[in-house]
Amino acid sequence: MVRLFKLFALLPLGALRSMGSLLGLAVLAFSSRTRRMVAANIAQAQKGAIGRGLELPSNLAWHAALRSGWLVTELPAIWCRPDRWKDLVIDGGDQMSELLSRQKGLIVLTPHLGAFELAPRLIARHHPLSIMYRPARHASMEVLLQAFRPSQKIQMVPARASGIRHFLRTLKSGGVVGLLPDQVPVDGEGVWAPFFESPAYTMTLPLRLAQKTGAPLAWVVVHRVRSGWAMSVRQWTLPFELDALQSPEDWAMAAHCMNREIEQLILGAPEDYLWTYNRYRRPRPELVEPTVAAAE
Repeated sequence: MVRLFKLFALLPLGALRSMGSLLGLAVLAFSSRTRRMVAANIAQAQKGAIGRGLELPSNLAWHAALRSGWLVTELPAIWCRPDRWKDLVIDGGDQMSELLSRQKGLIVLTPHLGAFELAPRLIARHHPLSIMYRPARHASMEVLLQAFRPSQKIQMVPARASGIRHFLRTLKSGGVVGLLPDQVPVDGEGVWAPFFESPAYTMTLPLRLAQKTGAPLAWVVVHRVRSGWAMSVRQWTLPFELDALQSPEDWAMAAHCMNREIEQLILGAPEDYLWTYNRYRRPRPELVEPTVAAAE
């Protein structure tokens, strides 16, 4: 499997993306579960978009299917061919350097948007970082993750207490940590907050880390362009005081603000979002979700 993966890395990026398009369309066409998930997620997002005077494309599901296939077939180029992206200019790279110069560390937030697997590689060109990791569901994918994801400047830490302790040490020493802020946390490690106007169990870890360490937060997105990728970095200027977050209602409000930022990023490039991700999953089936009004 690893050897085959390295062979695919020799193909041009256009060929890899064409293969990904076929893969994505095949999954959408033959998996009723995927179609239902994509349709439900897009329909919910459409409600949130309309509330802001926007409208998602009518053919979004098919365009998103193409890009979801790219997520898989681009990996050989991302993990095995650094020459494909070594000259990529980071929009906001100077801001990242300025944030790190404060010696408070940096918390990087990268949603399931665009080529999010490339973000750690690009950051690691300038700053070593640690990313939180959960094992893949499929054994073959886990083999690839273990073989290619880590590098000399990228450390993978488990999504449990030991990983959080590592994050705290890294931030206190002025380092960089990375998280997927729209990933559903395990029960007890999140709060209910609206995401496109529907309750979603949302992590509070990035905000708790910032509260404990004083580290700034930055949004990092790698968009796909015809020639490859384009990465942007933007500091998240919080609309609230971290020290004021104490009660469950405070954390729900803060999580809602984080979800609103993610929504804005998605609406800016809806075809690049991973609509197959079950964002509204309950960590436990019996976990009761509040109404949107209560979450707000």
